[in-house]
Amino acid sequence: MQIIDTHTHGYFSQFDDDREKMFARCRAAGVRKQIQIGCDEVSTLAALALARKNDDFFSTVGLHPCDVLNVGKPAQYRVAGFENFEPRAKNIDELLEIFENLIEKNHDKIVGIGETGFDRFHDGSEAIFEMQKKSFLGHLKLAEKHDLPLVIHTRSATTELLDFFEKNVAGKNVRGVVHCFSENLETAKIFTEKYGFSLGIGGIVTFLKSDELQKVVREIPLEFLVTETDAPFLPPKNWRKKNSRNEPTALPEIVDKIAELKNQRSDDVAAQLMRNAEQLFGM
Repeated sequence: MQIIDTHTHGYFSQFDDDREKMFARCRAAGVRKQIQIGCDEVSTLAALALARKNDDFFSTVGLHPCDVLNVGKPAQYRVAGFENFEPRAKNIDELLEIFENLIEKNHDKIVGIGETGFDRFHDGSEAIFEMQKKSFLGHLKLAEKHDLPLVIHTRSATTELLDFFEKNVAGKNVRGVVHCFSENLETAKIFTEKYGFSLGIGGIVTFLKSDELQKVVREIPLEFLVTETDAPFLPPKNWRKKNSRNEPTALPEIVDKIAELKNQRSDDVAAQLMRNAEQLFGM
């Protein structure tokens, strides 16, 4: 089985003690490619650094919706190799300029824009929501200009996200993925059928109480699904019995679950999922 992790964070400090060994395990498990996802200025640089160091890695540029009020502040989490990092961007506009410069100089490695979107779970204030909209619009413009897919984060903000799509994405030639998809079938159909977006399926699909997501996977055509881990977060059911930390090595369990729900062979499903990811991200 060969597969692609379309959403992982290998630069996070949870991997500092065994990062290279972890990457070796991933490759041995059949993980052919990884996309390291940026969340702010320093993590975007760290993601790109990993992509530059590893031929089978790629990266994105992005500002996570939970971090939109932290631009210009010291890093919110430790990133190996960037311990003394001082942010250059003082605001979102300056950060988007930095992202654009990185894209122009790294066409071979930067394959997506994000993660971006809305998150009203951690902070439901209107102040942060307004900044999330500003950031999201900036990411959308970068995606259009450079013909790159959007990587979208959404949590407790389905109505807001659908409204944003109706006002800003409808009618545009924009592609992307709704990362860590966990909405209902009706919402899944809107993103796939109306906008042509893919759905990122990760460890949640293996959980005992994920009936709605499993229904989505059964009903939505396989061509609209891509696999991800969001490592080091959200390990799949069997993996987390022994490992509290997720890693791309756990991807076969996710593929097997998708195959079970689709009533197809795992190898056939893995091959299609890999084609989906390569086409979406142009790898």
